[in-house]
Amino acid sequence: MGYFSFLCAETGNSIGIDKEATIHMPTQSITSYPYVDPILHEDKNWRHGFTDEPSNSWSYTGIYDGHGRINHYDVYVILYMINDEALAVSSYNEGNEVANLQEARAIGLAIDMGSYYQDKDGNNYHCSMHSDPNKLGVKSTAFKGNYDTVTSCYLTTQEASGKTPNQLIGDGDWVKKKIIPHIPFPLKITRSECELGYFHLPASEDCPNQGF
Repeated sequence: MGYFSFLCAETGNSIGIDKEATIHMPTQSITSYPYVDPILHEDKNWRHGFTDEPSNSWSYTGIYDGHGRINHYDVYVILYMINDEALAVSSYNEGNEVANLQEARAIGLAIDMGSYYQDKDGNNYHCSMHSDPNKLGVKSTAFKGNYDTVTSCYLTTQEASGKTPNQLIGDGDWVKKKIIPHIPFPLKITRSECELGYFHLPASEDCPNQGF
């Protein structure tokens, strides 16, 4: 996977590869997750107490590596953690907490960019190799293979059509939808010099130049 980055939520400029960046959070509750590094509490790069911000607003500053990590903290793991309660993630996973960083990152990616397709009858479908909408409360059936394969997983009138997912999408039979249309607490990443807290910043957008 190539480099990717974000636009600074404060200035709109690119967050550079191997440059300092700060990720902002609305809460310190991420410290309660069992797989969070135990030295987090002693890491001097964590900060709280922004002017005109709730006392639980926090940030973390480090070097952005171009692959979604600031120092050793993955921004998509953090995105999952700051939205876990608001999205009631555990209630869609049989009441179980997310057990490890890999699963947490997968859910964070699904929150940020996960999608599925809906047919004209309101049935939902997703690719088995991509984010699972069911883990975020959207009932969906996975289609196996790829977008150019006709499979027998279409449980409604789509099955009789003999079309591939790409054909269903191209013909307008399937409409693409985001798993989470409005993220309660989106990613907010800035230059390290930013003095604003989470609640005074807009969401960060993807950098079209991949951090360069």
